[in-house]
Amino acid sequence: MDQGTNLPHEGDADPTEPTDCCKVGRVALAFDVTEAVTQLARDRRSGDSYRTLAEQFNKDLIESALERADIESDRSIHAALVGDDIATEVYRLFRTDSDSDVRRAEVRARLSDAGVDVDRLESALVSHVTIRSHLTECVTVEVDESPPSFERTVNTTQWAHTRASNVIQSTLDRAVDHGHLRTGPLEAELSVRVTCTVCGDSFYLTDLLDQRRCSCHHDR
Repeated sequence: MDQGTNLPHEGDADPTEPTDCCKVGRVALAFDVTEAVTQLARDRRSGDSYRTLAEQFNKDLIESALERADIESDRSIHAALVGDDIATEVYRLFRTDSDSDVRRAEVRARLSDAGVDVDRLESALVSHVTIRSHLTECVTVEVDESPPSFERTVNTTQWAHTRASNVIQSTLDRAVDHGHLRTGPLEAELSVRVTCTVCGDSFYLTDLLDQRRCSCHHDR
């Protein structure tokens, strides 16, 4: 992780730069997760709670920090954590008291040894109150009380698909670079299938979004 990039102080905010209007914008710039800020507004308009938004934003920050430090290739980190999703596990350790102080200290030490500025990362995490302030005072996002448009459904699923594909691709690339996978350059393709639990019709996601119905509603 690039430890030379320091978080700006509260007094450094430039009111003419909306992405630097508060802590949310500043840490997004510092950790290169500006797309996560845009997604905050989308998800809030769709009705997601501030707590849910804060949790996802914080995981995005952690994931970015871990990617910079190339944590995926560090086997000692995997050994210290329980789940496969390292970002989620690190966030849980930062935010809950369910683990012992000894285990929390062990993970922090291993992250630090791998190049993560743990104190800086932990101080960058935001509360749901901070998210609420950003969305109500900086960008003035209000919940859309009407049902989400089909266009929004398409855009959100495309965003999620692209994000998942990028994570898989970058993880495989690092595995090849570090010799964990002995292959040539790999290209990941992510296909999503969805199935109606009533009629059993199964679709690739793109086909469902084009067809927009299953056999249950074929004649309606």
